[in-house]
Amino acid sequence: MNRFKLIGAILGSTLFVAGCGPLAVPGTSTTASQPQALTVPAAAAQRGEIRQTLSYSGDVRAREQITVLPKASGRVQRVLVDIGSPVHAGDVLAELEQDSPEIQVLQARANLAAAQAKLATIQSGAKPDDVTAAQEAVAQQQARLGSMQAQGRPEDVAAAQAAVAAQSAKLNLMLSGGRPEAVGLAQAALDAAQQKLALLQKGATDDVRQAAASAVSADKAQVAATEAAYGQPAESGGRAPGPG
Repeated sequence: MNRFKLIGAILGSTLFVAGCGPLAVPGTSTTASQPQALTVPAAAAQRGEIRQTLSYSGDVRAREQITVLPKASGRVQRVLVDIGSPVHAGDVLAELEQDSPEIQVLQARANLAAAQAKLATIQSGAKPDDVTAAQEAVAQQQARLGSMQAQGRPEDVAAAQAAVAAQSAKLNLMLSGGRPEAVGLAQAALDAAQQKLALLQKGATDDVRQAAASAVSADKAQVAATEAAYGQPAESGGRAPGPG
């Protein structure tokens, strides 16, 4: 009996000591915590491509530049290509208004007809009635000029002087009819009118295009020199020219 009492007292003291100990946290161990192992994926070493985008500022320059000159001048009606578009020999870049060249040809024909008539008049000589009428016109213009100089405005005086000069030139032309120098001048004017008409009908010749190209190159060189003096880079054109 005493033996059982001794065993019970030992068990009671054991339980009492356990109850006075620290509370156990669920899911934890009373032993010292160990660092957890990290999972590292393993892969075979290989060569790859590193992509990096860089931004720079600068001027876009064409490798080659060609000056395009039309056969005839006029107002651009329609542009068929954009700046930077690739073009080939024979491609139509722009269309000009048809009215302007036609008007120029008509004007050149009229000038040619007037030069021919003037030459014919000089070669045949003026009629006496025409000379008398011209002399009377000159006298009238001179009288009008004298009146304007006395009481007219400066612009009216200038107009009267121009009218006297025109009538005097007409009279002198009639009086000099048939003389070699007058015929030569009229012939030279006729030749110039014929050449101008032929140029408009045919288009610009190689000499005219070369002269125009030289003028364009000189203008570009002057622009480049001016921009260089102010520290601004000259710009180059694209492959296809713009309108103008």
